[in-house]
Amino acid sequence: MKPISAFMLTLVACILAQTACAQDAKPPNLISFDFAPKSVDTSTSSKEITVTAHLIDDLSGVDTIQTRFRSPSGNQIADAGFWSPGLVSGDELDGIYEGKLKLPQYSEQGTWEIEYILLIDNVGNTKWLDKDDATAMG
Repeated sequence: MKPISAFMLTLVACILAQTACAQDAKPPNLISFDFAPKSVDTSTSSKEITVTAHLIDDLSGVDTIQTRFRSPSGNQIADAGFWSPGLVSGDELDGIYEGKLKLPQYSEQGTWEIEYILLIDNVGNTKWLDKDDATAMG
């Protein structure tokens, strides 16, 4: 079959059965976000914090979640990244994900803030939530 004919058949098939030619052009949405414990003391050892996020995506599914916390002085950062293996319930279209964040021993004490949350789906649609967006979510 000639390439033009194959293209025309594909185009006609997409018009007749729109679901077969669906496109994912929307990034994932963050429904909720939390972490525990809320308070740690790193003066004697490093500490691990569990980060939990509920995400939904319309078609391709969630691929990556990354979040960065910044220390009170702004001089230290701690990242938590989690991918589909971090899925603890649900599925890639509507699921709960968990990741771990490690604060090294002697990390700065005080209230650390979320600097950003990055969401990426399986086709690369990206949503960036900054500190203000995260604060607005509660």
